[in-house]
Amino acid sequence: MFDSHTHIQYGGWRDFEDAAVAGVEGVIACTVGLGASSMHSYYDEINRILNTYRNVARQNGIELYAAVGIHFLNIPPDWRGGIGRLEEYLDMREVVAVGEVGIDKGTETEVEVFTEVLKLAKRKDKPVIMHTPYENRVSIVRKELEVIEKVGISPSLVIVDHFGPDIYELVPRDFNVGLTVRFRRLTPEDVYKLLTEHGELVDRAMLNSDVINTGPSDPLSVPKTAKHLRARGLPREVIEKVSGSNARRVYRV
Repeated sequence: MFDSHTHIQYGGWRDFEDAAVAGVEGVIACTVGLGASSMHSYYDEINRILNTYRNVARQNGIELYAAVGIHFLNIPPDWRGGIGRLEEYLDMREVVAVGEVGIDKGTETEVEVFTEVLKLAKRKDKPVIMHTPYENRVSIVRKELEVIEKVGISPSLVIVDHFGPDIYELVPRDFNVGLTVRFRRLTPEDVYKLLTEHGELVDRAMLNSDVINTGPSDPLSVPKTAKHLRARGLPREVIEKVSGSNARRVYRV
């Protein structure tokens, strides 16, 4: 199994150990930049992911990959000057995506940052993990899709994360989607209903926990959801796609 969107660098040893025991073999750790006053906070976080936390993951039999970006909640004043440094990180084998990025409130600064990191992903031919918010989801996702079209990045490189039935009709079928199982997002039963009611999602959906220590989340979300899907009778090949192989294909790992 592969957890396609985490902030597990804000967790601890037990999170890695529990996930490994439950069958998770790979994770994506997305930068957050909590409390970032400058881009140096992001560089420090990326270095911790690539060194300390990759080592912790490997000690538990998990391969950890990084996604780097400028998080919408933590945009430092010197963000423009940091794009070039992020581009250097994206040349590293262990850095496989841009993320987590996107628009949350719809501010001008959020739109500017999202535009520039999309341009970066397009230049580097890297997947983008795109946030969708809790509030005003339809209007914000529309805005994000407009920015994507303007930048001209291929939809096949974009993962519309925290996807749900409320934006199903809004998101074109050539985008990938992230199914986040945690408080205020999806339940395992919600995932089952999405996959059975919209069968075409099976080839473009990927499960994730969005685990972080600043809110209710569970590093076992992916294996627990896979268990639920098995109990509900979904075929093995369907479960394998959404809990692992789709993410590995998109992230090229």
